[in-house]
Amino acid sequence: MTGASDKPSHIQMLIFFSLFLTASCTTFEDAILDDMLGSSSPLCTGSGLGSTSFNYKFTSSENTSRWASMNSKYEKDVFLAEMSHDDENPNRSWRLRFGKGGNIYSFVGAYGESVPPQYHNLAPWNDEVWQAVAVSLNYNQPQTPYYIHQAGDYLKDNLETPFTSPTLAKSCKDNQCSFLSWGQQAHIPTSWRSSAFYYTRYKDCGEGVLEVEWSIHNVASLPEGHNFQYYNVPWGGVRTSALTKMLISSKDAGGYTGFQTTPPYSDTTQTIRNLDVTLGYTTFTQKQVKELESNFTMPCGNAAGSEVPCPQTGAEDQTLRLVKSASCTLMEAEAQRQLGLPLTSCPIESTVTISTGCEYHKGCSLVFTNPSNGFSMPVQGVSSWAWKGTKILFWTQVPLDEVNANWATGESLVVSYSPAEDPKKNLALTLVHGVGSEHGQSWTLNRPKARLRYGATNVARDYTVFTVEAFSVIRPGQTYAFRQYFISDAFEGMQGKASRWVNQTSQRFYSAGTRAGRDIFLCSCDNRTFGATLQECDNEKSVKVCAGSSTPGTGRKPLFAIQCGDISYVGSDPYSLAPWAENSSGYWKPYICASRPGLRPTWRLLGYFAEGACAVLSSARFGSEKCPSELPWAQSGPYDISVCYETWSWASLVPAVKDGQATTGGLGELMVPGWYEVWLCMRDHVCPMAAGRTAGPATMCFVFDEREKLFVPWDLAETLMIKGTRLRNFGSCSFRRFNVRSDHPQ
Repeated sequence: MTGASDKPSHIQMLIFFSLFLTASCTTFEDAILDDMLGSSSPLCTGSGLGSTSFNYKFTSSENTSRWASMNSKYEKDVFLAEMSHDDENPNRSWRLRFGKGGNIYSFVGAYGESVPPQYHNLAPWNDEVWQAVAVSLNYNQPQTPYYIHQAGDYLKDNLETPFTSPTLAKSCKDNQCSFLSWGQQAHIPTSWRSSAFYYTRYKDCGEGVLEVEWSIHNVASLPEGHNFQYYNVPWGGVRTSALTKMLISSKDAGGYTGFQTTPPYSDTTQTIRNLDVTLGYTTFTQKQVKELESNFTMPCGNAAGSEVPCPQTGAEDQTLRLVKSASCTLMEAEAQRQLGLPLTSCPIESTVTISTGCEYHKGCSLVFTNPSNGFSMPVQGVSSWAWKGTKILFWTQVPLDEVNANWATGESLVVSYSPAEDPKKNLALTLVHGVGSEHGQSWTLNRPKARLRYGATNVARDYTVFTVEAFSVIRPGQTYAFRQYFISDAFEGMQGKASRWVNQTSQRFYSAGTRAGRDIFLCSCDNRTFGATLQECDNEKSVKVCAGSSTPGTGRKPLFAIQCGDISYVGSDPYSLAPWAENSSGYWKPYICASRPGLRPTWRLLGYFAEGACAVLSSARFGSEKCPSELPWAQSGPYDISVCYETWSWASLVPAVKDGQATTGGLGELMVPGWYEVWLCMRDHVCPMAAGRTAGPATMCFVFDEREKLFVPWDLAETLMIKGTRLRNFGSCSFRRFNVRSDHPQ
């Protein structure tokens, strides 16, 4: 069952069915996404020797991605969807996983998992992912930061699980997936509200090329709304152990430039470069490249034990010498391991003290060679060149006994950089970001130019930061969009391939009301439940309540359907069901249901409507525009049980199933995949009495709403009849089911 990973496996085993589903329709969610996301490049046809697939079913990616143990347990809370390109050339295959904010939290290619392993105890897939970020420089202060993340909040304010930016709309079809999320203030608790909508589209162009449209819409209203003056499109980076070298294209060089060891992100003298001095792309490679080959110079140290530039005179006394004085040993403490390797400790004859090293997380990849016998060993980083002047500490995959056998006491080592890998075998990931001139710059007057920023972090995070920074103002009602490309392939020929896509990048800016939209109708028959459709309400009982648009415009605000357990809200305030802490500052906490502690709200965007136009639905539940009597599980008994919703977890139902208090099964031909798939009946339920039944408690049956994670009332077991059907209509979509069976007696 889609999205039902918290159900015990033995309950899942109760359900057996085979389903073949065909569907052909355009939903209101499709319209909300497609009408706000710009056109795709004419080169992005999806052609080539490959195929695209996607799904919404979570399975752990731990075996492939090797996430940090502190955060791997949260992956199921973050996951929204998976999209893959499978190519006849395996170097061009890739698999993405999207967080609920529509951001990329896993990017696997032939080079392995390229997203950092999440060694950050406050940011499980919140920071070190590919995402958009919006900042108001007018309000961002050290004590009150104003960073709106597409991925979600930091794990603060006593949160037990991550609060991801809520998914407002999603759609995967053909060769693309599109998402809309409500971005969240990353630093919580906070007194700042968020007015950032993130529209994102991922399209498979074939041949290893992925088109990404990052779009930021400022949904705030004037005059109280905040401007965004700085944003990352995207913020992200790579796992250094998978993609060790970063190559930035350069107009001056006519090709790639880069670093043997990546400078730290904090060193802004080396880690900022304007887009207009590049050729429009940056490449990360699995191994060393010829463009960066150079001779290694042995480091020098000073009296304080720090590495310093070697002086022009007297350098010999300050230059490191690596002469072995005793057998090497292993330091296996977890804190000393890197890339799963223990730290090798080798005593050396007294030399200059250099406490620092050449660390792998900065892209440092070396070879140690013994000139007396020609023995060479790859080294995945040096922790300390000469600890207290008598010991070198380094990481290598070469077994300890082999190191000791081939590097004897009294013998010296020569250090060199790793040789360049054959470009046909060296795998690479490229981001084509353009040169910053695609939008004409007219609306960025007096603002800094768009630029790259990058750099190394600490060794534990295994993370090379990379971001594209833009500085144009996004005012309330305005939208900014940036189209870019990721390319997965061998390094050979990558420059030519990337150059082909540079002119397809684009930055666009839209004022309020300039995006043409489609009508969206909200339909209901009782104003207690309702649905959304692109067609006029199509039956006698379900009538149009209000009409809006798939795009924002003058006089229109976003209309949300929010659910907190059995509490419903329909309106323009996304914080309506969240608590407001009455204190000196006041904190907005959208991750809490004010009236249902322990639950989190869920949000859906219904479109953009005139304020108050749908007021009659302000406490209605979003579901289907069909009337209750037309739903597949219409109650036929004499009691009104339409309010008998339950918020049980599947885990809590295990005892009831074991002792026969509850029974569950598949809906068979009545199933709506991804929405309604399973029924459950509970004995001695009190709701029928509250609905007017005088004979006492009865067995009450429910269907499970996969989207809202609620048990929706079906009917009493004594009056319930499950009737087979070959065709059911839901909204504007027709679903036809074939060969459906259920092994449960009905």
